[in-house]
Amino acid sequence: MANYIDSHRQNITVVTVGGAVNTILLRTREATHDIDFFGTNINNNQRMLLDEAAKYAERHSRTPLGGEWFNNQTMLWLPPDVHRRVTDEALRQNEVVFEWPGLRLVAAPWNYSFCGKMNRLVRPDQARSYDLADAVSYLRRYIHKHGGRPVSKADVVAWCRGYQKDTSAEVMKAVNQEYRRVHGTNAISGLSRR
Repeated sequence: MANYIDSHRQNITVVTVGGAVNTILLRTREATHDIDFFGTNINNNQRMLLDEAAKYAERHSRTPLGGEWFNNQTMLWLPPDVHRRVTDEALRQNEVVFEWPGLRLVAAPWNYSFCGKMNRLVRPDQARSYDLADAVSYLRRYIHKHGGRPVSKADVVAWCRGYQKDTSAEVMKAVNQEYRRVHGTNAISGLSRR
């Protein structure tokens, strides 16, 4: 895919979230079935080139990829102002997931990805088996990049509200408990003990 884009004398950077981040960058999962991407930094010609490159890769892959293996469906759920802000934050964060001439994938902001997991964890019917572990991994990465101190409950609520994601005190407690189990310290301060 990157080679296809490069052959068209382009170099495109997009934001990725979810499985690609976990498998390639964090190495907390062995595989993913797709790569979710988005970005307000790309124009329509670049979007079309990405689509052509994904189809090219699908046709030439030794492993069946499926028609939606590289998709931007996650952006359908982002209001335009949030989409722009998340793209800008991801580009500033500059956590490279993949880079090859023609294509560069950067991780979505860690606090955005964390809030995405919180949003699913408050809905047990939507939560997936790996969501709690992912939330812990994203929060760990955020904390590491921001001085190593726990984040406050108020910060988590503000993040999620700003990204239009839901959270709850119960889910924050569950994440903090799992974080403490895995890393031996609290991740979220200001939680009641009840």
